[in-house]
Amino acid sequence: MLATFSLLRVFDMFSTRIIGIGSAFGDDQLGWQVITELQAVLAVDISIDLLQCASPASELLGLLRGAKQVILVDAVHSQLFPVGMLQCWQRLEELPKQGLSSHGVDIATILQLAEILGHGLRWKVYGVEIELESLQQMNCPLSEPVAAIIPSLVQQIQHDIAQ
Repeated sequence: MLATFSLLRVFDMFSTRIIGIGSAFGDDQLGWQVITELQAVLAVDISIDLLQCASPASELLGLLRGAKQVILVDAVHSQLFPVGMLQCWQRLEELPKQGLSSHGVDIATILQLAEILGHGLRWKVYGVEIELESLQQMNCPLSEPVAAIIPSLVQQIQHDIAQ
């Protein structure tokens, strides 16, 4: 049930959505890779939207609408942690002030706007630290430390949705 954002796509109201934010460049593929892995391991009859988002500035707010729970997965560049380190945030005040997305958009601002608009969703952001240099080549494989975190991240997300 892999889907990319489309204005014509109708989502299940009040569903759980897992959104992998990313691109085809180096470690920025992380969010998309996690969605692909989840598609392979989740039961077909489970009611979860697995989505890829390439442009959070223009797409993410629309993808949040109508969901009861959202899990965002993104490569981040905060320069505060070693490459490949997994971070998890569940409250706006926990989110780092910079580097939360490699897409030049502050995800915290989008989540805050969703709150102001009354979307009333529970959310969690998983971020994996990357190096900006890894974004220089299209279709370049994930770096070893970033690829190594994917299995445990997928397990953690499976645990999250089972609760």
